[in-house]
Amino acid sequence: METPDTPPAKIAKHISHAGITFEVFRPEELPGIPIFGEPKQRRNNNSGSDSNNKKRKADEEEEGWEKRRRTIIESELFDRVFIGLETQVCNGGVRLPRLPDWLNAVREHQWDTQAPGVFLVRPSLEDFRGRFVEMMGLLEAIGVEMGVVKVKIPEGWNDPPPIPSPESDTGSAPPDLELYTMTQRLPLHPSSRSNLAPIYHVTSSSKRTVSASRWRDIIQTPTRPTAALSEINMCFRGRQWNNILTGIPRDGPTQYSSDNDITNDLRSYLSLSDPKLTSLPGNVLHDNITAVTGIHTPYLYIGQAYTMFALHTEDYNALSLNYQHSGAPKSWRVCSPRSFTALEDFIAASIPNTGGCSQFVRHQSIYLPRGTLERVGVKSILVRQLPGEMVITWPLAYHQGWNEGVNVNEACGYGNERWRELFPERARKAKEGRGVGGGVYRACSGRCVGREEPVRLVYGGAE
Repeated sequence: METPDTPPAKIAKHISHAGITFEVFRPEELPGIPIFGEPKQRRNNNSGSDSNNKKRKADEEEEGWEKRRRTIIESELFDRVFIGLETQVCNGGVRLPRLPDWLNAVREHQWDTQAPGVFLVRPSLEDFRGRFVEMMGLLEAIGVEMGVVKVKIPEGWNDPPPIPSPESDTGSAPPDLELYTMTQRLPLHPSSRSNLAPIYHVTSSSKRTVSASRWRDIIQTPTRPTAALSEINMCFRGRQWNNILTGIPRDGPTQYSSDNDITNDLRSYLSLSDPKLTSLPGNVLHDNITAVTGIHTPYLYIGQAYTMFALHTEDYNALSLNYQHSGAPKSWRVCSPRSFTALEDFIAASIPNTGGCSQFVRHQSIYLPRGTLERVGVKSILVRQLPGEMVITWPLAYHQGWNEGVNVNEACGYGNERWRELFPERARKAKEGRGVGGGVYRACSGRCVGREEPVRLVYGGAE
C-alpha cells in the first residue's frame, strides 16, 4: 500500500529482442536521468524571448516618441503660426491677412480640378534682393497651412553661365563630366489592396553614369509643346507594359537624371544660369559645422516625360528651394503639413514592417494619387511649375510629382529660425537631456538595415 510520501511505483515495459529482455521506463519515471536536448531547447526559447522583448521595447519607445513628437508639433508649430496675425475662420478654413502689394501675389487654380491652388508671388528685383527674409516671414503662415508657395524669380537675379576656359573643348563633355541616370516605371505597390485607394511603387533602376553630352543633346533638341500630362495619364502609363520582364512600356523607357552635384564646369557645359539658391539670406542651414551635398549645395535634376519623384519630406524636415531652368512643366502634388499624421498612419497601416524608423515613408518609394489622399483624409494641392519659377516647400509637407516633358531643375535646402528652433535645436537639447518633451526629428536608426548613412546636421558641436 502506498502512502502520500511514497513515490509512485515504476511501471516497466518489457521488450524482448534477439533473446534479450529490456526494461523500458518513461522519462518522467527516472528523474535522475537528464532528458537530452532539453537544456539546448530552453536556451533557444530564452534567446528568442530576449530578442522579442528587445524588439517590443524598441517599438514601444518609438511609439512613445511618435506621440510626443506629434503633440509638440501641434502646439509649437501649428498653434503658434497664427500668433500676431489677424485671421478669420471662414467655411471651416482660415482666412489670412492680405499679402502686401510689393509681393504682387496671385492665387493660381489647380489645372486638374480648377479648385483654388498655390500662391504665386512676383516681387521686384530690388525687393527680392533686399527683403527675402521678410518675404519668407510673410509667407510662413501660408506655407504651414498649404505646404508650398511659388516665387517668380525676377529678371536680372540669376548670374549668367560660367564662361568655359579657352582651352576647353566646347563640342563634347570632358571625360570626367558625367551625370547619374536611371530608368523608371510605376507599377502598383505589392501592398496596394484597394482599387479606390491605390498605392503605386516608384521603381527606379540602379543609377549609372553617362556622359553629360548625351543629356545636353536631349535638352537642346527642339520639342513642340504637348498637352498637359495629367496625373491619371501618368499613373495609367505605369500600368501598360509590353514586356513586364524588361520593364519597357509601349512608348519606350523613360530616363531621369537626379542628385547631380552642380559644378561650374557642369553649369558652363549645359549653359545653366546660377539662381544663387545657396546665397539667399536667412538660411541657417549654413550654420551647420559640415556641409552636406544636396542640402547645403544644389543638386541638378533632368527629367523626361513620365519620370517622377516619390513621396517624401526633406532631410531634417527642412524647407526646400527648387528652381526650374527650362523645359516642360514639372507637376507637384503637395500635402498640407497638418495632414502629415493622417498620411503617415495610412502608410503604416497599409504597408507591413514600416515600424522602427521615423523616416519610413521615404524608404517606401511610393506615389499616392489625389483620389487615395482624399479617401484617407489628406489635403493636397496640385502645383504646376514653369521655367523661371521657384517652388518652396515647408517642413512636414510631404510632396511627390512628375515631369510633363524634358526639363531642368536644381534644388537645395533652406532653414529659417523657426525651423532651427523646432527641429535641429530640439534634437540637440533632447540628446543632451535638456529638452522639454524631447526632439521631433530623428535620423534613420540602426534598425534601417542596408540604408545609406543617415544625414546628420551638427550645430555647436552636437547633433
